Amino acid sequence: RGVHAGDLVLVHPSSAARDGDLVAVRVDGHTVVRAIDSRDGRTVLVPSLDGRGELVIDEATEFTVLGVVCGVFRALFD
Repeated sequence: RGVHAGDLVLVHPSSAARDGDLVAVRVDGHTVVRAIDSRDGRTVLVPSLDGRGELVIDEATEFTVLGVVCGVFRALFD
């Protein structure tokens, strides 16, 4: 499970994401794809690939769920 550089994602435009869903979100003006999780009443965006840190959403963060990822397309050849 994961989205790699160059992959295309199909996003269902829904803000009703459940814990563990892969979502497209806008955070402080940047669009990212991460798994969403709730911890201690806070929203946490968890990367699907190693090397990226978790994003903890607080009151000062501009945050919008654009939708839930329902497909990932990857080219088999360059």
